[in-house]
Amino acid sequence: MLTFNLFKHFKRLFLSVMLLLPVVGLRAKVVDHPVGALIQTLEVSIAGSPIISGSTQSFGNVDLLSTSSAITIVLKNIGGPEGLTINSVNLSGAHAADFNLDTSGLLNLLGPTASTSFTVSFSPTISGTRTALIEIDSDDPGVNPLVINLEGEGIKLNQSITFPAILAKIYGDASFPLGATTTSPLSVSYSSDNTLVATVSGNMVTIVGAGSANITASQVGDATFNTAADETQILLVDKATLTATANDQSRAYGAADPSLTINYAGFVNSETSIVLDTPPTTSTGAVATSVVGDYPINISGGSDDNYDFNYVPGTLTITKGLVTVNADSQSRVYGVANPTLTMSYSGFANGENSSVINSLPTLLR
Repeated sequence: MLTFNLFKHFKRLFLSVMLLLPVVGLRAKVVDHPVGALIQTLEVSIAGSPIISGSTQSFGNVDLLSTSSAITIVLKNIGGPEGLTINSVNLSGAHAADFNLDTSGLLNLLGPTASTSFTVSFSPTISGTRTALIEIDSDDPGVNPLVINLEGEGIKLNQSITFPAILAKIYGDASFPLGATTTSPLSVSYSSDNTLVATVSGNMVTIVGAGSANITASQVGDATFNTAADETQILLVDKATLTATANDQSRAYGAADPSLTINYAGFVNSETSIVLDTPPTTSTGAVATSVVGDYPINISGGSDDNYDFNYVPGTLTITKGLVTVNADSQSRVYGVANPTLTMSYSGFANGENSSVINSLPTLLR
């Protein structure tokens, strides 16, 4: 396609144009062109094909943050013998900033059959249809300026998230950062589907309890990037181990058992036994009549959402009971034989008496 090319097919035609001006008070003016004269004429072509003024050049779909291939626009003087002057080539329009005009090699004066060129490319900054226009101003008496419409479609960029697996944690572990990345410069946001196990603030995860939670990495995109597909990793939090040790105790034979107590080691987050869902209990096989010796204090029955239990038994030591032996007071008359010396006991347990004593005490005079 080409601009108006006067006398394209009749290069050496006798030109005689008479312009009659029917205006009162003015004489008709005759404009004569000498025999054989040619008028300077601008031909504009792209990829070897002439174009006409008002035509549209489309760059098609071009990703944001990238630049299309440059289009070369050739200007040629197909008239003569006078030179064709290219006064200016200007870029304007609603989205002119998205197009790149390079006229660095453009010639201003073209002799007969001479040509020059410039380039234009498309670098969309926003998605959607972008338009601009180029105006070529010359001394072509036919069409001036010659206009080329430009259009292109800015395409948002896709982005993807890479989210490494999360190592298993133990209840009580410190907060830790998440390390998802995107193919864009945009930051990733995170969420937890189980805030009883883990909460997320920014990229930091705080462990709240044992169990599992799905941690999702998201990126919603912006004017340049499309929303990324979410990526999810499972966070597994194991229970902490709590060691419950039955404290050693002792009592005398026949006495009531003392309170059987437990010592704990392994609480986290400054917690105490008050947080346990079901505290463990202690027991012993010793009874009131159990003989002197050592008896195990067993511990069992504890359960909790955040703690596993390791039980360490204790020892109940039964010691000998204390029996008090009192020599009974006696009296006699002078010269009379001593009365039978007797003794009394106190401190027997379990209804027992001196019959259980292996070796009875003796009285000395």
